[in-house]
Amino acid sequence: MLTPDHEDVKTGKKQAAIRTLAHFLAFILIFLVLYVPAFMLVKHVLHIQRHDSGENHAILSISVSAPLEVVAVVIAYLIVVMLLEKRRNPYELRLSRLPGLLVGMFAGFSAIALCIGILFLSGSYRVIDFNPYYSPWMDIFVMGVCGGIGEEIACRGIIFRLLEEWIGTWGGVLVSALLFGLMHLNNPEATLWGALALAIESGALFAAIYAWTRSLWWVIGFHAMWNVAEGPIFGSVVSGLGKQSSWLTAKWQGPAILTGGTFGFEASIVPVLVCGAIAVFILVSLQKQGKIVKPLWNRNAKSL
Repeated sequence: MLTPDHEDVKTGKKQAAIRTLAHFLAFILIFLVLYVPAFMLVKHVLHIQRHDSGENHAILSISVSAPLEVVAVVIAYLIVVMLLEKRRNPYELRLSRLPGLLVGMFAGFSAIALCIGILFLSGSYRVIDFNPYYSPWMDIFVMGVCGGIGEEIACRGIIFRLLEEWIGTWGGVLVSALLFGLMHLNNPEATLWGALALAIESGALFAAIYAWTRSLWWVIGFHAMWNVAEGPIFGSVVSGLGKQSSWLTAKWQGPAILTGGTFGFEASIVPVLVCGAIAVFILVSLQKQGKIVKPLWNRNAKSL
């Protein structure tokens, strides 16, 4: 048997693999059908308005496209889970498990604070000013709310979960983490090392936390607070997105391997080692407890 966040269907291994692939392709297709036309329409409208206003259309475009992406992801997820998998009340997103959102937020802030503290002790991070006039609401909405909900439902609620059904927990963590890192290569200040670092410290850690809790609320909270603490609070570039306004004005000094360079804090070796170690600890603990889902070809009706 699988964990409660998976479809409970007794079929042969070949049929199970085909079903898993079909559900993944259905999610991608539904997302694209919903998102691409809406995004193109928004892009067209912004292009028309470009000469009529002095607004920052890049920021405006992100603020509009981000919620469109979240809506498309959520609808595609619900169709796959509720209609194709026939799980009317998905375990990983039950409202009764909503308190996990707050626990995840606390854990996310703690993880960032720990890594920033290590960089402070090393002399690579210094706070030089405080900006009381900074308005964080758009950043919180785009990077926190939209980033946390959209990326976690897609990457952990669909990609990791379906991969886990096929290649097991360890394989699902590895592949989904790599995909998560590569997704950020399109960001303006992206680097190959930054994407790899993100795959380890975020992709692997978030997948490990999900495997441990089987709760999307937990990882949504963790991811959202991770982004908000990193950018709007501590003043780092977030995932290579470019210059970031924040409450704390920080001075990052030292080699790029410590500061993260133009990609931002996430390309620092500190969160890679700290969060990577936490991810390994969680997965090894699950392995010892017998809570790791085995690959499809090694599974039988009496085991995960």
